[in-house]
Amino acid sequence: MRRLSFVIFVLLLIAAAAFIVNTSGQLPDRVASHFGSGGRANGWMSRDFYTWFMLGFGVLLPFVIVAAITLLPRLAARTADLSPRGRREPIVRRDAAIASIGRLAPWLGVLICAFVAGLHYAILDANATVPPRLSGGLFLALMVAFLVAIAAWIVVLRARTRDAG
Repeated sequence: MRRLSFVIFVLLLIAAAAFIVNTSGQLPDRVASHFGSGGRANGWMSRDFYTWFMLGFGVLLPFVIVAAITLLPRLAARTADLSPRGRREPIVRRDAAIASIGRLAPWLGVLICAFVAGLHYAILDANATVPPRLSGGLFLALMVAFLVAIAAWIVVLRARTRDAG
């Protein structure tokens, strides 16, 4: 299961990068990238900067988060205290908790990457109109789906680390 989650994560990073790069040409030179009340644009970026910005948040940020969650506990395993209320748990249980966190990390990356790709789609859609206007329904659906998915990820993380540690 661990390999599957990493494969899905890497494939989604590649797909998101391709989606952002291949569709950014549809945007105007001056991209409406921030929206206020009523979906009205109130912040702009150049198309090139916007593309790099979205690649950073949609590909680089999830990669760094997954790498940090996966690698840092292993690097600091001797000092990591994952037990509730500071109780020291046996090393076997601590190692199991760290392994559980590592198995769930790619799924968090998937959620972040998918959310940013969805945001890019919403911005593409907003910039297709003159003047640019962000669809409140689309943005709300993205936010709710992302928050529900993150909450579910946290519940699973807590259950797995509680069982392990």
